Amino acid sequence: MSNMLRAILSVAFLAVCAAADPLAAQHSQAWNACAGKDGAPRELVISGCALVIQSGKATNQQLEAAYSKLCAFSAAEFYSRRAFQDCDNLIARDPKLAWAWWLRGRAKGDHERAIADFNEAIRLDPKDRRAYQARCFVRAIIDQPQQGLSDCNEALRLKPDDAATLTKRGFVHLKLAQHDLAIADFDAALRLEPRQVDSLYLRGLAKLRKGDSEGGSADAAAAKAVRSNVVGQYARYGLVE
Repeated sequence: MSNMLRAILSVAFLAVCAAADPLAAQHSQAWNACAGKDGAPRELVISGCALVIQSGKATNQQLEAAYSKLCAFSAAEFYSRRAFQDCDNLIARDPKLAWAWWLRGRAKGDHERAIADFNEAIRLDPKDRRAYQARCFVRAIIDQPQQGLSDCNEALRLKPDDAATLTKRGFVHLKLAQHDLAIADFDAALRLEPRQVDSLYLRGLAKLRKGDSEGGSADAAAAKAVRSNVVGQYARYGLVE
């Protein structure tokens, strides 16, 4: 289904619910959409969850589920203003939800404030390896690579052989000019997930910095063939070919 068709369905769904009894049709239809029944597309789930909140008939459990989905979906669109609002609402309802702090931190363009959210996630759940992983990456970006390395090591202790964390630790090693260690992490990540574009591209940069121009160029070219914007993604962190 195309994005345009999904958007049309979402708008049509909103119109139907708005025309119906807001205390009956809104709630039953909106909840089914919010719950993702029958393979509802992302836009319909978001619209449904928003209407569940507005319906006035949602139970506390349904409200938390709706806010949770909105927070998760909008946080997936990094640096989304909506994610701040959705995750703020969820945190206001239950400040002890560690994963909500993690999600809000991921959505923030302000690195210091993001770290504060990851800190709170870890305080609430010291075994939240996703928060350690996210804090690892942000710390590397803001020139705190040693602290970032410690976070990635802890994330891997909590979940060994995690490709995403291995990629982020490889990124930290690359920032520290520890090219052999970086390549080892990217190799391990690619064994676990052979289509890991970030690992492939970053391994190429590490090889280039070691003087392996043929291997490095091959990795970088293969990564760019899959996702061309990977170059700009890491260029803003000072990593260029």
